Amino acid sequence: DDSKDKRLTESHVVAVVSYASSDKIVREALITCDDPKRASLLRSLADSTQTLTDVVTPPDTARDKNAAPRHALRLSIQQNYPSPPNLLEILIPIAADDLDLAHAKLPPGIRLAPWKR
Repeated sequence: DDSKDKRLTESHVVAVVSYASSDKIVREALITCDDPKRASLLRSLADSTQTLTDVVTPPDTARDKNAAPRHALRLSIQQNYPSPPNLLEILIPIAADDLDLAHAKLPPGIRLAPWKR
């Protein structure tokens, strides 16, 4: 809420996810919510707990002996007590060492778009 970038103060904004290598930002994505009141709860550090994890799926070696594990970023947002948890999960696949925004799995009312600083 105190961002210097005025675009991030828009009421529908939830978060920006950055995918980076050791020397540069590869891609960023803006997460928004159709409902501004819900967006406010989801981005609030006081009202919700946000967790970003790397999800690794083992390779399907039965189909391809040289298959590599598949990776995705999972953003979990859970409301804090005394509210009910209302877990929200966003899954963004990583393909060719980049975020695959087109194949992201999003809950209803949540949007994901490319973002540039």
